[in-house]
Amino acid sequence: MIHFITMALGGDGYLNFMGNEFGHPEWIDFPREGNNWSYDKCRRQWSLVDTDHLRYKYMNAFDQAMNSLDEKFSFLSSSKQIVSDMNEEEKVIVFERGDLVFVFNFHPNKTYDGYKVGCDLPGKYRVALDSDALVFGGHGRVGHDVDHFTSPEGVPGVAETNFNNRPNSFKVLSPPRTCVAYYRVDEKGEELKRRGAAASGKIAPEYIDIDAAQVKRPTTKESEETTDGETIFGGGKGSYSWKDDSGNKGMKFVFRSCDEDCK
Repeated sequence: MIHFITMALGGDGYLNFMGNEFGHPEWIDFPREGNNWSYDKCRRQWSLVDTDHLRYKYMNAFDQAMNSLDEKFSFLSSSKQIVSDMNEEEKVIVFERGDLVFVFNFHPNKTYDGYKVGCDLPGKYRVALDSDALVFGGHGRVGHDVDHFTSPEGVPGVAETNFNNRPNSFKVLSPPRTCVAYYRVDEKGEELKRRGAAASGKIAPEYIDIDAAQVKRPTTKESEETTDGETIFGGGKGSYSWKDDSGNKGMKFVFRSCDEDCK
């Protein structure tokens, strides 16, 4: 979450390297007089991301997904940056950057179902990136196949009558300690794509390809969470594909499928 909010709100660029912010378990120290010219810490443990029983692979996958999100939506280069909600009590931050709407829930244990989020343009919104997805080691609680339709707020053109000074709003599920980015669906373009796919007999998914090593899907035990007597399984939700059908490109992060077979 810290990576993502830094990237989305920190400015016009994002730099990541394998230091402590990426979870490196030891410091990196070059030989010098103060450490008796030791090479002991003069290394980066690149093997961490390939070690299956550790969680570094999920951090690596999420970092790649963040960068791919910017490649698709170019939000870092956008001058549109509006923070519409900073709720200290609920520990939620909602903001818009470019064409995306970001919802960060920093609360340690509170889930908000039907949380109202302000936005600029009316229409239909879908999940673009979800930190709680199974492929990132999450629980898969946010449905990626859900369409979020907006409702108008207040008097058009009168900001003070709007919801958090935004002319439209939609409602989302926001689990604790998660961040989700939403994109507005180009319904006209989607319909044209669907018609073209139907005419050619092909499926037309929207996805991001990421050059990454395959990330192992969590087991049922890893993805199971019990809350107030309710058992939640991450399997089945979301639109992420683990099938490596792209040669050496590894996994695909699927935004939305036009057909169930795309998942």
